[in-house]
Amino acid sequence: MKNPSLLCALCVSCACLSAGEDAGALFVKAFAESAARVVLADGSDAPAALALERRADGVFQRWTLVNRTDRRLHVREIVLADAAHGLPPETGFYGEGCQMLSQTAGTLGRMVDLDHYTDRGHYRLPEPEGFRTVYGLVTLSPPGGGHAMAAFTTCRRFAGKFNVNAVRLRAVIDAEDRAIEPAERWDLEETVWAHGPDRDELLALLAARIVANHGRLPFPKLPAGWCSWYCFGPAIDREKIRGNCEAIRARIPELRFVQIDDGYQPAMGDWLETGPAFGGGVQDVLRTIREAGLEPAIWVAPFVASPGSKLFAEHPEWFVKDAEGRPLRSDRVMFGGWRLGPWYVLDGTHPEAQRHLAGLFRTMRDEWGCTYFKLDATFWGMIRGGRFHDERATGVEAYRRGMEAIRRGAGDAFILGCNHPIWASFGLIHGSRSSMDVGKSWSGFAGTARENLMRAWQNDRLWWNDPDCVVLDTKEPAAVRSFHTAAIYATGGMVLSGDDLRNAPPEKLAVLRALAANRGKAARFETADLEVGWIDEAGRRVLVLLNWSDKPARREAALAAPARVGDLFSGEDLGVRRERIVIEAMPPRSGRVLIVEPAAGARRTISLDGAWQVAEGGLEERPAKFDRTVPVPGLVDMAAPPFDEPGPKVADRRSGAQRDPRREAFWYRRTFVLPEAAGAVARLKIHKAMFGARAWLNGKDLGVHMPCFTPGIFGVREALRAGENEIVIRVGASRDQIPPSQPDGFDYEKSRYIPGIFDRVELILAGEPFIENVQVAPDIGRRGARVRVRLSRGGAPVSLRVREAASGREVGSGEAGAPSAAAEAFVPIEGCRLWSPDDPFLYELVVRTEGDELATRF
Repeated sequence: MKNPSLLCALCVSCACLSAGEDAGALFVKAFAESAARVVLADGSDAPAALALERRADGVFQRWTLVNRTDRRLHVREIVLADAAHGLPPETGFYGEGCQMLSQTAGTLGRMVDLDHYTDRGHYRLPEPEGFRTVYGLVTLSPPGGGHAMAAFTTCRRFAGKFNVNAVRLRAVIDAEDRAIEPAERWDLEETVWAHGPDRDELLALLAARIVANHGRLPFPKLPAGWCSWYCFGPAIDREKIRGNCEAIRARIPELRFVQIDDGYQPAMGDWLETGPAFGGGVQDVLRTIREAGLEPAIWVAPFVASPGSKLFAEHPEWFVKDAEGRPLRSDRVMFGGWRLGPWYVLDGTHPEAQRHLAGLFRTMRDEWGCTYFKLDATFWGMIRGGRFHDERATGVEAYRRGMEAIRRGAGDAFILGCNHPIWASFGLIHGSRSSMDVGKSWSGFAGTARENLMRAWQNDRLWWNDPDCVVLDTKEPAAVRSFHTAAIYATGGMVLSGDDLRNAPPEKLAVLRALAANRGKAARFETADLEVGWIDEAGRRVLVLLNWSDKPARREAALAAPARVGDLFSGEDLGVRRERIVIEAMPPRSGRVLIVEPAAGARRTISLDGAWQVAEGGLEERPAKFDRTVPVPGLVDMAAPPFDEPGPKVADRRSGAQRDPRREAFWYRRTFVLPEAAGAVARLKIHKAMFGARAWLNGKDLGVHMPCFTPGIFGVREALRAGENEIVIRVGASRDQIPPSQPDGFDYEKSRYIPGIFDRVELILAGEPFIENVQVAPDIGRRGARVRVRLSRGGAPVSLRVREAASGREVGSGEAGAPSAAAEAFVPIEGCRLWSPDDPFLYELVVRTEGDELATRF
């Protein structure tokens, strides 16, 4: 991600911005400065002695509630922030759900539920009149640009939520009417209010903080496998499992896990019993999976039990109670369950229920050999409206204690959360289902695709996302299937086939094989329309194109350098594309995944412009701390926080002496990531810097370039490495740091000379022969152009092409022999058109060798 310290500086510096400049910044400022309050269980405001303390840590806030009264107080909610957001109705909006199936998108003026199983409707969570309630995260994208984010970065005890309407936004902690005793302190959940130009960077900041607070359960290999539900539902039997295991072992061993879904148990809660599906022998089926060299995975809904289950009949005391102390039927306070209900809920705070959960999963892991658990309906574990064994515990705590017991029993097995409370699951699961169940129709594919892609920022940060199964056995046309597979790939998440594979055709297996080979990175889409997305992978980029409409659509994406393009699923070679990838007419409701790899002879230029760290110091010793940021290109007087009088005024403007009395040099630093090792040639180019530039890459001294108005070019191939690299550039603090023979911009009328890197910095990667320099001189009399090329070595031909800069139409070509490192040639131009102020017509010359390509205008 980009420099977090710069982002934080931006997020807290909004006081100087006007509403027209950054509406998101003004909202964050208003939100951070708004008054907080505590609401008691009877709806009244709490006395001032029930004090809310706030501690700021950059853009993050930590909160504590302290009861300085002499009595017990029951708290309904804590309003951390409440402000008029001042944003127009067309502001883009996204809000998370408390449970997995609920997401809200659209705009502030027209909010849209992404699925119909909502928190407020299906799960009956309370919502204040006149507001929409979302949980954990809100992002706002004003039409003028920029983004704002409000979010909770922890969920250890309380659910954090936001109430929003066309006028206001509130951040609220749900205290569930719990009692706080005199002198007691509650550590509440941490929050972040932030804004910036890039929504993905804000979400990356949030994810990093969540992991810092909760950790991430390690499971390094992205799971891939097969699931029984979509082809067989609860009508699963031994032979269907056996046949699919044989097909997977023989034809697509990339699918590692075989998941037995709902249907093997006689009742919800009786997971160690066997229903009629397997004739009383589910363990025999699991053994069959292992004997095929695959890993058994099993579906469990650990917190719920059917009324007729053996578990409920024998241990009613383990379940959440109603006000009268009887087991609470879940349909009295929320959705009662989709099968074999209405369900009762195991109490995660009850010690015996915890021992039961740990023992259940220990048996399934150690005796049954299951290495993967899909935990469904876990949202019931934090049920509202009931009484827990630990009466002081909240629903979040009950759920987390139950999940921790499950983890103790499951050992090293993979844990997938499904129909779960998302924020309350931080640090407890390896994988997170990120959408509703996929359907076998266009509406099902499109709906789950949008839900999954809106949560793609979580993948490989908080956990592995599960976008639900790949379902290719559908009556939909091939275009719709292509959309489905492209959207699955774009999530970067888990891959589970939902089809019966016993007689699967080779083309279906080829698609599954390509999906299973994904490298676990989600696409970053260029706009909120989710039409063009890029995935950066080692040695290549992947372009995902989606057409959500019912009409053909044009899709295009810009290239930084020429690249060879191929279709991931069909294997079609689309050839070398120079500047853009254009698909003129994608079929309605279709998708494509294109592999974009550097073309032979292609030059790749990586911009290192943007925010750098900067510090002042001497010429010889690198500063111990880089405590400021500065833009590149830019001069050091643009640093934040500012330096004390950089480039001081001089008393005698005619004097040659211009020494800075405060420091000898300014040191610039930044890091960048190179996905793959460099090729034959790697050059660092500092286009212009004052006063003198000396550079280091990964600690290796690259040399010095003293001139202030010509580029410094440094060979960096030996110092460059795949992965993260550090570059440091030192510039002199004053004109005295460069020899008198070097032009330094001296002017008798100037009294200040401010140093800095005032032009671009870039990394150039190419092959041999490398094009060092190109000069073009129009030859009007001969209706063409004279070209001089300097190469890194001779002995190779040089191709020359001239095209119109605006249209791209080729109007001339030629070739220059290069027995030495220099080559010259004349290129005639068809219909040569001269430049004039009234007709500023330009051409572009493309010079190409076996290993490099460079374009220049004239």
